[in-house]
Amino acid sequence: MFSGTVRSNMDPFGEFGTDADLWDVLNQVGLADHVTNIGGLDAKVDAVAQSWSLGQAQLMCLARAALKKVPVLCLDEATAAMDPATEQLVLDTIRKIFSDRTTFTIAHRLDTVIESDQVIVMEQGELAEMAPSHVLLSRPDSMFSKLVDRSGPAAAAALRKVAREYYEKNKGTTAEERAVRQTGADVLP
Repeated sequence: MFSGTVRSNMDPFGEFGTDADLWDVLNQVGLADHVTNIGGLDAKVDAVAQSWSLGQAQLMCLARAALKKVPVLCLDEATAAMDPATEQLVLDTIRKIFSDRTTFTIAHRLDTVIESDQVIVMEQGELAEMAPSHVLLSRPDSMFSKLVDRSGPAAAAALRKVAREYYEKNKGTTAEERAVRQTGADVLP
């Protein structure tokens, strides 16, 4: 986040519309109540004082991306150092708002990437394997499968279940078709 105001954090260059647009995005990311409580869109934000929690700061960054309607979202350890409840809130927000956009997620936490259309496993800066998570998990010798197994029997079983459910829910559809199904839109923007 930047020092300034909530408004300047969401729209640093004053490019995007009305207060209603800003509040709509704040509602989408779950920050509207917090922003209201601290004084609204013109409330001061001090990046040095870190008066926002890590989760709130990440949600503000997502609000900025949602407002701008970025076609590609790149997340680099977006939920690192978060407690599980906050991590789930951030991941749910990403799935809800950015389901119709290409999202690259760089993460070490397996639960962060398990519900991805494609998983890319890197080793020493090289592409080691790439496929949907359920495909990689169906191969016991895959690096991804071995990483999941190292999380322990209960966690590995849970991750495999999530990957299987994600596949079953989405098989035969593209990301765009899923976004239309989720939003109820006839045509994607």
